Amino acid sequence: MSNEKQVSADEFLFMSASVGDALQLQDYSPARSRYYTKLIGYVNKLSIVVTHPQAGEKLLGAGVGDAFFVRGFSGRTTYEFDTRILSIYTHPYPHLHLSFPEQVSTLELRGAMRIKVNLPCSVVASVGGLKIPATIADLSTSGTSIQSAAKLGKAGDTVQINFKLSIEGEESVLVMPAVIRNAGDVGAGTTVTYGLEFVGVSTKARIALQSYVCIMLIGTNASE
Repeated sequence: MSNEKQVSADEFLFMSASVGDALQLQDYSPARSRYYTKLIGYVNKLSIVVTHPQAGEKLLGAGVGDAFFVRGFSGRTTYEFDTRILSIYTHPYPHLHLSFPEQVSTLELRGAMRIKVNLPCSVVASVGGLKIPATIADLSTSGTSIQSAAKLGKAGDTVQINFKLSIEGEESVLVMPAVIRNAGDVGAGTTVTYGLEFVGVSTKARIALQSYVCIMLIGTNASE
């Protein structure tokens, strides 16, 4: 990673942040616990509004004045800033108002925004409709690499990938249309890696996938 810099918060949020972006809140306890939330919106120079993060199956027991270090991800940029809770609301849904920062630290990511995973999935070919078990080896918002001992198709074929993601304690079932962009030869007892590009993805699935990838990237960046 490179190109770390400080920018004004109002400029960055206006130009880069989007409603629904995944954010990580890290507290200042000795454990430096991390929680995940989503950006609802902001009022320039007044507050940032986020969903109330969960601790396990319950809402985080936070109070007004509690301080957090925030990490977010937008496009190819990770961003960080300090904040504190201004107010807590339970209606019409649980959400927090966070103090508006003066400065945001940003860091440009180099290379593909791809995460290593080991997720079971099933692949349905466009012809025949058989569900073939496979494993997702890496994942991005635009595509994936899948490993399978069975033939999934050839380059240019359209398939459907079914898999589950756990996001902030909630399980999402994704049905992703994709095109095989590259495929290896299948030999006896051989696992082959296929490169696939997602196409025609629904808005709901795209947001879920983006949230998952962002949360994983934020967590990786935080541990470096």
